[in-house]
Amino acid sequence: MLRTKLILAIATSLAVVFIMAGLLFWGAERMARELDRSLLAHEQTEGYLRLSSETYRHFWELADRLIDREQSESSDTQLTSERIREQLRHLERLTIEELELVGESEPDERQELLRIEQLTNAIAAGVIAFNRASEQTLDAPDRAERLALLKQKIDFDFAGLIKEAIVDEREETEGADDRVRGLVVWLKSAAAMLSILAVFMIGGLGIWLIRNIKTPIEHLLLGTREIAAGDLGHRIELRGRDELAHLAGSFNQMAADLEQQRTALLQAQAGLETKVQERTSELEQANLTLQRLDDVRRQMFADISHELRTPLTIISGDAEVTLRGKNVQIDDYRTTLRRIIDLTGQVAKLVEDFMFLARSDTADLQIQKRSVLASDILEESAEDLRALASGKAIEVDLQIPTNADALLDADPSRLAQLLLILVDNACRYSDRGGRIEISLGQSGGEARISVIDRGIGIPAAEIDVVFDRYFRGERARHLAPKGVGLGLHVAKTIAEAHGGRLMIDSKADVGTTVTLALPISR
Repeated sequence: MLRTKLILAIATSLAVVFIMAGLLFWGAERMARELDRSLLAHEQTEGYLRLSSETYRHFWELADRLIDREQSESSDTQLTSERIREQLRHLERLTIEELELVGESEPDERQELLRIEQLTNAIAAGVIAFNRASEQTLDAPDRAERLALLKQKIDFDFAGLIKEAIVDEREETEGADDRVRGLVVWLKSAAAMLSILAVFMIGGLGIWLIRNIKTPIEHLLLGTREIAAGDLGHRIELRGRDELAHLAGSFNQMAADLEQQRTALLQAQAGLETKVQERTSELEQANLTLQRLDDVRRQMFADISHELRTPLTIISGDAEVTLRGKNVQIDDYRTTLRRIIDLTGQVAKLVEDFMFLARSDTADLQIQKRSVLASDILEESAEDLRALASGKAIEVDLQIPTNADALLDADPSRLAQLLLILVDNACRYSDRGGRIEISLGQSGGEARISVIDRGIGIPAAEIDVVFDRYFRGERARHLAPKGVGLGLHVAKTIAEAHGGRLMIDSKADVGTTVTLALPISR
């Protein structure tokens, strides 16, 4: 793990630092100890030299007293004796300090204390010997001989010890100096080796950490740039179980959550846009419907005012003429009333057609469907159809094969209205005394009711527009000027309200076949 790697690197660096610090501390302590020992050895050497000087001076003073017996002990002799004792104590303190410094590891230091004691005894013995010689009564040759023997003894006992002590201390000083120099060289070598080792170890750790941290961090930085650029599908591939791998996993989870949220937002946005488009389309459709209804309303009022103006004017005019006439006979009134009745019938039919069209345009057309046989609709409408055709002495031939009957889901009254419109048109544009055929059949899952006449027919150029509102062909207007061109439009509206369709096959001066196709109820 990254934390373990960092701890290992820090621990290694601290270990190197501690080793170097410990080495330097140990070297400094060892050097300080050797320097202290060297200083003590120097001081001891100087002390032994001063002791030797003071002792010989004291012995010379004693020798002078031995030669000149009249000479008494002077203050200088006492002072010299005191300095000898002081110097011996000083050497003893230095030796004890050195012994404490080196410990029990060097037994020679114990010998130095013994040597100081020997020196003390030798000096004391020499002084006693001089004092005894001074107390004896000797002539001059004997005193000279005794003095020579004393000097020889002092040189043998004291000088040997002093010389040995000075040589030992000098050797000890040189040894301490050699050890200090060797320690300095060793410390330099150890410091150089440790420095090189530290450089290699810390450098290696640095390279190792860079290799273990740089690549994952580069992957993380690349991932952040890709996510910032909008690529939420980018994923960071880091193996391992360290903190950077966990961070990469968290980063990938965050990217997945963001991608999921963006997908949800895009879906919500798309759904919202779809709903907005649907609502906009509905509003546009509603607006178009309102506009169409407004146009229908205005057109209907215009049609009503236009189509009702003529019959109402005729009714008013006929009534006024009849009322103003003098000597008007009953037959004239009857004729006028019959004309008014005909015209009011036309007005009523116009009003009914207009109301039908208004209801169909406003989706308020009442169609009350029920299951009914096509033959029943034809048979129930037959009398009305024949009555309609009787005015022009036209024969209506109703053909209903037993194997062609079909069950319909329809409004019988509306289909009867449609048949009346078709038969009325056939009668209008057929010759008096003609013949109209009404047949029932089936084809392609549809019930087909055909109305066939032998009238004036419809030119081919007018077939496509014959169902348009208020359209009337030139020949139709000439033959039947009272029509307004609403019949076929009403018939087509009724057929489409039942899910059916109207088809026309016509030839000029030959006749017309209008076929109503209705879906059969299963």
